[in-house]
Amino acid sequence: LLKKKLYKEKENTEIKMVIALRVSNLTKEFGGKPILYNISFEVQKGEIFGVIGMSGSGKTTLLNHLIGFLEPDEGSVMYRPGYALDSEVEMKGLQKNLPEVKKLFGFAPQTPSFYPKLTVYENLIHFGGLYHLNPKTIGQNIANLLKMTQLEAHKNKISEHLSGGQQRRLSIICGAIHKPEVLIL
Repeated sequence: LLKKKLYKEKENTEIKMVIALRVSNLTKEFGGKPILYNISFEVQKGEIFGVIGMSGSGKTTLLNHLIGFLEPDEGSVMYRPGYALDSEVEMKGLQKNLPEVKKLFGFAPQTPSFYPKLTVYENLIHFGGLYHLNPKTIGQNIANLLKMTQLEAHKNKISEHLSGGQQRRLSIICGAIHKPEVLIL
């Protein structure tokens, strides 16, 4: 597990640490074989958190728990709704609040999640619509994300004709179109 803070502490300024995500004693088995056993960690606001390990070590299983695709056999995954604004808000169980989690979390899986026969722009319109964003917000978010990922010149290109790196960037911005509080890659 790797963690890195995105911000620097200013001299003589106390920064209050806010836990955004808490995993406690997470255990998962498939076919009687333990995949995750008693995993616990916290991710604080402003951190980049990475999971590394050998093939078959449970990384994908862990990420699928963090986005609510899987339910743990034991333990819990908790998140702080609106944590960016108020550290006093109580944490909630992820599995019991999936509609809210879908609004707060973005996910870009290992395999491309876009539609290869649609253009870059059409994919982003589609994913923005899935989050019920209004057309003006979708347009603004698309413009910002295309600029940030240097895909502006490719917005009308059929997605399957993008290079591998461009496809990866498109997959990431499809997961970020709604400006999530937490982006899981």
